[in-house]
Amino acid sequence: MFVVWRCLFGVLTLLLLSVASASAAVADWSGDWDSTWRDRTARIKLVQSGDDVTGHYRLKSGQIQAKASERVLRGTWTERGRHGSFVAVMAADGKTFTARFGSGEWLTGIRVEADGQFQGQPVDRSSPAMVAHHFLNIMNAIGPGRMELLSEASLFLDFSGVVPSQVSELDYTQALFNVLDAMTFRIWSLQPAPGAAEYTAQLHQAGTDVTFLLDFKRSGEDWFIVPPSFTDLQSSVQRARHERPVLIDDKNAALASPRHTMQTLVRAFDNESPAVDQALSTLNLSQLSGLAREYEAPRLTRYINRSLQRIRVLTWQEIPDDPKAIGAYVHFEHPLGAITLEPVATDEGIIWQFSPETLQSIRAVYAALDNMPPSALKYVQPQVESLYFRTRDAVRNYSQTLVKRAGPMEIWQWLAACRS
Repeated sequence: MFVVWRCLFGVLTLLLLSVASASAAVADWSGDWDSTWRDRTARIKLVQSGDDVTGHYRLKSGQIQAKASERVLRGTWTERGRHGSFVAVMAADGKTFTARFGSGEWLTGIRVEADGQFQGQPVDRSSPAMVAHHFLNIMNAIGPGRMELLSEASLFLDFSGVVPSQVSELDYTQALFNVLDAMTFRIWSLQPAPGAAEYTAQLHQAGTDVTFLLDFKRSGEDWFIVPPSFTDLQSSVQRARHERPVLIDDKNAALASPRHTMQTLVRAFDNESPAVDQALSTLNLSQLSGLAREYEAPRLTRYINRSLQRIRVLTWQEIPDDPKAIGAYVHFEHPLGAITLEPVATDEGIIWQFSPETLQSIRAVYAALDNMPPSALKYVQPQVESLYFRTRDAVRNYSQTLVKRAGPMEIWQWLAACRS
């Protein structure tokens, strides 16, 4: 017992020393920070020299003068004749800060690292299609704790022709995404004529007459999006929302269209603890027996999800989001089956679900895709695999034969059942 307590005391001492060491480390405020405060976002550039910290941000020509004391920064801000005080505290890892203005308002920031690169790899800007591909998927990946991606997406826009205003580049970026997110289009159709230096794509909202012109221009070997005026972006969003009201409290919002249903399924597996009921809601279980619904259906959701990851990168704006569409949406076809979503009539209205035919063939389709590596984007966080698929992957790596289907189960499952 004495040995155990001595070990625990030693571990506790090391933890306290590491915390004290981290606290005592000199905080460096220098660098670019993507910052958010009420209804606004902007990139702030800070430069630290000793205890003095100066900074600026383009929004309203803002300037910062402050003094640093370890992880605490106190100072003043000025912008176009207005000024005030603030205090900011950097997190222990040096990656974020939280600030409070003298008025009581808040501001948060996250440090920007490796602009234009992901895991050390440069981003492909060789065509309008590649620019749209990266821009949309970076914006789709933004979530809690990942606001730094907003500034990465802004680097695909050419702001040289934008008239300076009270709107930051990050606000422009978000506004443009809001418009594109209301459209449905194939990214790889954005192809200019050979040798062209400019290109305009006419995008459409599925199921309505709303269109949007997206301009691109080439600078050297790289292409960029040319942002329209902020007013035009706002009016485009309003037109799109007028034609298709935003689904907020609708009970069927999560299954309102092929895009909504696909997002509901995939996002159910984004967390370490999957939202099983959420995933199951995307399946049309009408042709499964009660026993199959209980034991087989949860696994079918994972087979569909893993198949989707292996087929191609999921860019939501390529999947129709028209709730009133007639007829099935076929996402993928294979000689052994298809992944299809279809409208289903319920007491609470029309919902979209993966078809019974998809559920019947998905194991065979997945088996055909089994050796295809998942289509991973460097800025998309990988999903946590279930114990079932971690075991199955290990078995497959040992022997392809053992994952072949034999009746209702695969061979390795039969062997496991016999041993138990």
